[in-house]
Amino acid sequence: MKAFGKIDLTEMALLFLVILGGSIFQGCSDTGHHVEGKSIYYWRTVLKLSDTERSFLHQNDISTLYLHLFDVRDINDELMPASTLLFRDSIPSGVRIVPVVFIEPSALNGRAPVDLLAARIVKRVDDILAGNGYDMPDELQIDFDWTVSNRDKYFKILESARQIMHSRDGQLSTTIRLHQLTDKLPPVDYGVLMMYNVGNITDVKEKNSILDRNTVQPYMKALSRYELPIVTALPIYSWNIVFSGNEFKAIAHSVNPKDTTMFLPVDSGLYRCLKYAPLAMAGSRDGSGGRIYPGDVVRHEFVAPDVLAGVLDDIRQANRKAASHIILYHLDEKSLQQYDPEFLQKLLDGVYCH
Repeated sequence: MKAFGKIDLTEMALLFLVILGGSIFQGCSDTGHHVEGKSIYYWRTVLKLSDTERSFLHQNDISTLYLHLFDVRDINDELMPASTLLFRDSIPSGVRIVPVVFIEPSALNGRAPVDLLAARIVKRVDDILAGNGYDMPDELQIDFDWTVSNRDKYFKILESARQIMHSRDGQLSTTIRLHQLTDKLPPVDYGVLMMYNVGNITDVKEKNSILDRNTVQPYMKALSRYELPIVTALPIYSWNIVFSGNEFKAIAHSVNPKDTTMFLPVDSGLYRCLKYAPLAMAGSRDGSGGRIYPGDVVRHEFVAPDVLAGVLDDIRQANRKAASHIILYHLDEKSLQQYDPEFLQKLLDGVYCH
């Protein structure tokens, strides 16, 4: 696997031409904010759609799939692609693909060179899609939780990526976390407000780290003043967080906290493990992971429909345009089955659904 930080001279020349071309065409190719239709993320390591998932795409007229392709990680001071999506299935015809690339904090906090990272990312995205029979994308989304310490470096990557996308009449988007609403505006065509993972997942006292209305309320004033075009991503997933004592242990996929042979309810959403079992953890393709032991506590997190509806209403009151287009996170059969289909349809429509 080729590192992002190392390229030969021929490729370097070509990439500089791409970036130069982007800066030449930027003035006449500014596509602006362009988001249409109904959208959902796909964020798994293998592309394989169940009948339920395909039916959901069809019945809800999903026109755009935000498809996570790979991560960028710093490995021994080299920027490397990681967690690349394995294509074991195809996207239904007529569904537009917006590739999403997640940049891990290590990639920008380390010493690895990042000057050509934008061109590298775009090229790898193009190669992956072309290699699996898909057209060159008209949009790229980059996901990164920037802070003051790495913001300037990240914004330079965005500027370069946007120039490249504009040079071919495309556009660039990025994710916006709540704490970034008071920061400088990123140089992109639009942002996606991540209205999930808003709490501290590692805190044993946290009630719901996915989404809590009280947690997001203080950010609504900043959202009302936010000048970048923005849409909203809402969560429909649930997960199980394992703690050993007061220490965070894992995000577990294989446990069922309602299995009374394995767990004893101890509080709302909290379950104590009764016996040892293998533990499949997040990010594992083969179902491997760790172990859960008697005494470990599982916190089951799920966002109730009334919470989603209430948060959507709060967003609409603060910034109507942010609530006008909703992206669900994410396409997964178990997640879809947690909600009434009509409710999900209303979410996709951005409809107040209390």
